[in-house]
Amino acid sequence: MVKTLHIYSDFDGTITTQDSLVVLLDRYADPSWRNLERKIREEGFPEKLALPMMMDLVRAEWGEVRDHLLQCIDLDSHFKFFVGWSKLRQAQLTILSGGFEEIIKIFLDREGLSNLNYRANRLRITGGSWKVFPARGNALCENQNHCKCGSMSSDNSGLRVYIGDGHTDFCPAKGADIIFAKAHLLSHARKLNLHCYEFKNFEDVQRHLEMILHADGPLKQAQA
Repeated sequence: MVKTLHIYSDFDGTITTQDSLVVLLDRYADPSWRNLERKIREEGFPEKLALPMMMDLVRAEWGEVRDHLLQCIDLDSHFKFFVGWSKLRQAQLTILSGGFEEIIKIFLDREGLSNLNYRANRLRITGGSWKVFPARGNALCENQNHCKCGSMSSDNSGLRVYIGDGHTDFCPAKGADIIFAKAHLLSHARKLNLHCYEFKNFEDVQRHLEMILHADGPLKQAQA
């Protein structure tokens, strides 16, 4: 019997060609946000504390930020094809982001993909001041505003695929049967000797998944 295919993808730097938070913070926040980013990567400072501190450094109105992000950032050119392929496969595709629902929505609306499922943190912007609200749902990881592991926890059956590139992807990737990784996630997986497929874009992901799903015993192969 063919297993249900659950596909989870990070958003910034995975679906997008640039990290929307980096673009936002570089333009509209005090440069000290980079010190917080360094502390996350080099010192293990909790993202749950760092992200609200970063966004507190932003002073801008949403309309200006929205227009700037839409002007500067594109989605992976093959992502729309991948969405169509996932539907044909009857796969359940969900975006899991350490960023914000409001930012994801503007890009999905622009691309005609507003029906896609996504889970992320939320923003409240008042008078140019930005406040972070952690993502809804199960929180299994204490150090994250959006516990992606918790967002995956309800899908216990079927074949779970994870696609990502960053630090917030380290934990959820370990819970997947098939991992597609690049950038920081790829380096992390290699340090742990965690089996993964390197990818550059969603054309790579689709091609590898086609080969895996056509092979005998895809779950066994993915975990080999």
